[in-house]
Amino acid sequence: MEPIWGLALAAGVGSLVAFASEKQTLAIIFLTFGAFLLRMAAAQSADFLFPWDERFHALAAQHLALHPLTPTLYENPVIYELEDGWPFRHIWLHKPPLALWQMALSIKLFGSEEWALRLPSALVSAALVPALARSGKLLHSKEAGFFAGLAWAVSAFSIDLSFGREGMDHVDLAMTVYVGLSLWAWVEFMNTTRN
Repeated sequence: MEPIWGLALAAGVGSLVAFASEKQTLAIIFLTFGAFLLRMAAAQSADFLFPWDERFHALAAQHLALHPLTPTLYENPVIYELEDGWPFRHIWLHKPPLALWQMALSIKLFGSEEWALRLPSALVSAALVPALARSGKLLHSKEAGFFAGLAWAVSAFSIDLSFGREGMDHVDLAMTVYVGLSLWAWVEFMNTTRN
């Protein structure tokens, strides 16, 4: 077993032990770290770009790393502008830019490696774990919160989105996470106005 898979498993077991020991904060920290490691382990298991969507997102992100305010798919269009449709555009407005900007920043910092491209998705996906845990705790109980975070941490679909295996991959994951974080903010706001 690769070391990162073992670390992810250890973090998962640590979160369960901490939760059973009534150490909620420690359990969520372990769970969040385990979710991140699980996503990075999955990202490193595929040392290629998936043929549908991820390769287009990677190319657009690589170009955004060069010019952040001009989203392009093809830098030097020659014949592509003669075709119609989003795969043939020079200026690429097919997807919202936030996820692509995250990927572009990672490419700028770490280079054009597959793991660097997938790192932002792993980070934001893991960041949803404590938000779900806190929301569940405020809405119902600490147990509900922990199991909501656990469900997201081990969700095969969320893991597949975070490393490009599912269509719309990084873009849909970013939308899901940021909507989830905004719902958590709303739950926090409602909790403070009630008290």
